[in-house]
Amino acid sequence: MANIIQTTDFKGEIQIANVAQEDVAADLNVFITKYEPRFLKQLFGESFYAVFITDIDEERFTDLIAIAEFKPAIASYIYYWYIRDQVTQTAGVGNAESKSGNATITSKGRKQTRAFNEMVKYVYEIIRYITTSGLYPEYVMPQWLQWRMQHYGQYWYSSERYYYPYQFRLIPEIFSSITENNI
Repeated sequence: MANIIQTTDFKGEIQIANVAQEDVAADLNVFITKYEPRFLKQLFGESFYAVFITDIDEERFTDLIAIAEFKPAIASYIYYWYIRDQVTQTAGVGNAESKSGNATITSKGRKQTRAFNEMVKYVYEIIRYITTSGLYPEYVMPQWLQWRMQHYGQYWYSSERYYYPYQFRLIPEIFSSITENNI
């Protein structure tokens, strides 16, 4: 399966600097290849993910991919992990933090939080579409998501005042750990 997300999908608030450069695009493609399937397995659950991947060219799945929130949800999730990885660089003597001569390095937390929160909002809209459209009778909401929606309803994301990973850990831990051992 070709990836749903491309390097050109990272624009606006989730823009990746210098993505037109070959080495940056190659690095970002590694993250797309790793985190897109992980996101979809967590969103859909294993059984619906298998149906989705097998029948991705069917009209009902192209309609799902076409909803406004679908690609931005995946891109925001990938952006979160990509930016998290960019904090340090691997050098010959270990990991190093970059110094910039023309700029001041600032915290990644605010942009990561915003991207993750947007992803969570998009996930809610995707789930609403899947469960109300009638096109996906085989969809069974993953247990982590059922629990989250029972306990927090529609508003299960953090607000801008939280800075992941320092104060708001529950959703990222649940969302990131569900299929981590299965991928």
